[in-house]
Amino acid sequence: MRIVLVTGRLASGAVKRVAEKLRAMGFDVFVEVADVDVASLVPPLFVESVARRYGRGTLVILPPYARVDFEKLWRETGVVVVRGPVDPRLLPEVLPRVDLSALRPGDRLDAVTSVGPRVDWNAEPYAVLRCGLAFYRRPPPVVLLREVMADSIAGYQPMGEAHGVVVGFTRGVTRAEAHTILENASGRFTCWGVDADNDDVILDAVDLGASVVLSVYPGREELLHSLPRGVAVVLIPSGIGEPLPPPRERVERLSRLALDVLDAGLVPVLDPLLAPPCMGLLDSLMAYREASSLGYPLLAGLGNVYELLDADTTGVLALLSVLLVEAGVSVFLVTGESWKARHAPLEAPIAALMASVACHEKRPPKDLGVDLLVAREKRPAPLDPPGWRPGITRDAESVERIPFQRDPAGDNLVEAHPDGRIRVLHKWSDGRVEALEGRDPYALYRAAISLGYVTRLDHAAWLGFEIGVAYALLRLGRTYSTLGGVPRGVTPEDARRALGVLSVNPASHQRGPRGGARPPRTP
Repeated sequence: MRIVLVTGRLASGAVKRVAEKLRAMGFDVFVEVADVDVASLVPPLFVESVARRYGRGTLVILPPYARVDFEKLWRETGVVVVRGPVDPRLLPEVLPRVDLSALRPGDRLDAVTSVGPRVDWNAEPYAVLRCGLAFYRRPPPVVLLREVMADSIAGYQPMGEAHGVVVGFTRGVTRAEAHTILENASGRFTCWGVDADNDDVILDAVDLGASVVLSVYPGREELLHSLPRGVAVVLIPSGIGEPLPPPRERVERLSRLALDVLDAGLVPVLDPLLAPPCMGLLDSLMAYREASSLGYPLLAGLGNVYELLDADTTGVLALLSVLLVEAGVSVFLVTGESWKARHAPLEAPIAALMASVACHEKRPPKDLGVDLLVAREKRPAPLDPPGWRPGITRDAESVERIPFQRDPAGDNLVEAHPDGRIRVLHKWSDGRVEALEGRDPYALYRAAISLGYVTRLDHAAWLGFEIGVAYALLRLGRTYSTLGGVPRGVTPEDARRALGVLSVNPASHQRGPRGGARPPRTP
């Protein structure tokens, strides 16, 4: 199969070097350079001409943000046109892992595309639930369940981020309060479960088709005899609010409960309970490891860790998923209740895939073709493209600045909203305020100029900067306001201040003869 890489003038050098590497790997590769500087602005007519010229049996790879009608090109030319990775240098890593003949128009040649075809889990299900979902004794693979609280279920729109949905109810919910919500879930979800402390609510849920029940613990075994055969029952070692026993005792309790579940014709799923960081997390991981020897599927609620840790969920989920997969956990329960963790349900499948592939292939979760690098990068972007190398470089701080003058058009404020909108608030000189909204930063700044929001070059440059910041932060899943300032990463000053708190002044301690700290004398 011929492969044609389409690019613009600025990136053409880098793309041609990538093509040389691909040819050395045995690929039949050509490069077509459009008459534009920026690759993402490749004209659709140029792409169509390339497809017609090379004809069937060709795979055309475009920059990821190029705008073309992929299906129309396929119908009219018979050529499959797909999107490449953001960094074309990844193509030598990605292409060998992809079944090129299986690609469809508009597919994205990224990590997940490259990982899928090469993985054969060869795993025998422990049980297949009545909704058709398989649970496994050990990972990989990992099954993802998304828990959504009952008061949010009506507005919840599944995005394909989980294999099933668990409807969570707060303590004390009544049967009447829950019934309408359960009917809503039954009509919308194929594979779903229920998490409630009211037995009647659970029985109503399974009557309406729920396949997973959370949770049964010592003292709640009577519920098992009322559940229909084939339902998966999540077992926990202690009731809500009770202290967690040591790891071995947890496993012993779960083992006894599992036998009761089997006697009732149900599917046992063990959850030794994941304790928060610094409150027993290590003991919990030990309990999962020990429970994996029992041969039942294990479930872990990941929110107990990332909801109670002020760190980016991408990194927390990546490491936590590896630890849990190594410990034998094959079912992840994820939530996105707090603002900081709202993207966790979208990140968890990537983290689970990384852990599954790495453990399956017995290698570190690095260079898999899939990652959770969001605020960091593995390699710097290509800088100083050919034709743009400066003959002279000036220091902006030393150039005489234009004196500041207020724009007579008025003032502007830029915001990035959680739903993906960028809003420009403009206050005219007479005090009137109006808003300009959109998702395309280019359309926004052009519209702002057309509407007369700026009349000075320095004000226009500032507005473009602010819109760019808002757009970049939205891409990272953050909100923004001009009034709040641009967020920053960790600085050396932050590190020095933290180190200062961690440090102990040696002069404040008496030293023993060998330098060890001498305990204080008692009077």
